[in-house]
Amino acid sequence: MNGADRYAVLIVEEDARERGSFAAAAEKVGCRAVQTAGVEEALNCLLDEAPHVVVAPMRSGGMRLLRAVRAAGEETAVILTVEPNQLDRDAAARLMADGAHDFLVKPVDTVKLGASVQKALRDLDISRQNSALRRQIESPSAQLGFTGKSPRMQEVYRSVIRLAASPGTTGLIMGESGVGKEVAARAVHTRSVRRKGPFVPFNCAALPEALIESELFGHEQGAFTGAERRRRGRFELADGGTLLLDEIGEMSLAQQSKLLRALETREFERVGGEKMIRVDVRIIATTNRDLELEVEEGRFRGDLYHRLRVWTIRIPPLRERVEDIPLLTRHFIDHFAEETGAEASGIKPEAMRALEKYPWHGNVRELKNCIEVMVVTAQGSVLGLPDLPEWILQSGRPTPPSNAEADEERMHVAAGMPWSEIEKEAIRATLEYTGGNKAEAARVLEISRRTLFRKIKTYGL
Repeated sequence: MNGADRYAVLIVEEDARERGSFAAAAEKVGCRAVQTAGVEEALNCLLDEAPHVVVAPMRSGGMRLLRAVRAAGEETAVILTVEPNQLDRDAAARLMADGAHDFLVKPVDTVKLGASVQKALRDLDISRQNSALRRQIESPSAQLGFTGKSPRMQEVYRSVIRLAASPGTTGLIMGESGVGKEVAARAVHTRSVRRKGPFVPFNCAALPEALIESELFGHEQGAFTGAERRRRGRFELADGGTLLLDEIGEMSLAQQSKLLRALETREFERVGGEKMIRVDVRIIATTNRDLELEVEEGRFRGDLYHRLRVWTIRIPPLRERVEDIPLLTRHFIDHFAEETGAEASGIKPEAMRALEKYPWHGNVRELKNCIEVMVVTAQGSVLGLPDLPEWILQSGRPTPPSNAEADEERMHVAAGMPWSEIEKEAIRATLEYTGGNKAEAARVLEISRRTLFRKIKTYGL
């Protein structure tokens, strides 16, 4: 045990001499002993002291104390002392079933009492750890690797679980950079029957086009200059598990064509090979692009898009689920405090409000980086406004626009203008206001990016 400050043992015994020896036994194993002579005083101590263990005589109110502890739902172990021949085996079994942790026959051996107290405290610790673990397991966000309680994220959790239950179904996860698309893909894998197989990520934007085919499908020895040995590709490595095609919208049309064939048949040849290789793999693709618009613009194959979107999950940006920011912040503070050994243990309300007002264009990843900086550089244990990065503070200090800027951002609408002209002017002014950021303009106008892109094209903006 770790000392008297950690555990309290309530000793209930009319005999002062026995009471003192019981208290000494409890203190010897590192506990703080609270002594009472009768049951009424002991009942008051249950409220005032919140003891971890109660030692009481069965005959003189011990059962009453046991019932009081159980009725209150307290995490308190009750050890009953009994007179010789007071209990037979069946009665002892019933006593344990009613919630007693142990019983000791008088005259009580104080060494046995100390050992019983130690065992009770170990059992309490295990029970608390199991309860905490159970709460984590039962929490959808923790179970899936997410942190968030907003309705939008609850819908994401449900979609992840449903996709995981269909281990052969292809999935498409959409969302801005930093929202947690790979976290969602991993959650689908770990919740499915494929969890015993490998989870193999592949970033479609990280390699030159010439190397993508070899990385995905592998190559034979001598297939090209530098291919000194046979190499398995990501499809083979993911056999029996899940292949994540991260940011698939960055892949060229030529590579999309080769990928489509592999998706449809689950068969492919290594580069330079002649043997057809068949694999059992679930494909999950992620993208931060509007693939439907990409198809319309001719930058993404329509047949591949329709093959991928069998099950689509859209993860909302952080600015659309502000209620999740405090929970994420708390999670990241704990994480980085443990990782770095920093003293950070909380955040002041005014600092939290500043975080909630910031737009977080980098989403959860940006918030995580921000909290890491704050935890590492903070002067105190509670993070405040001085600990916020300057770019967060500056975002809350808008500067008034100059006359030229104000005129540029002002809409020019006159009575009698056709609706199409008003709409065009609203889009023009909003694009100027957002500095040409189409995603932000769509959010301000409360329309989808796809709709905005169409109207920009229609109006020639």
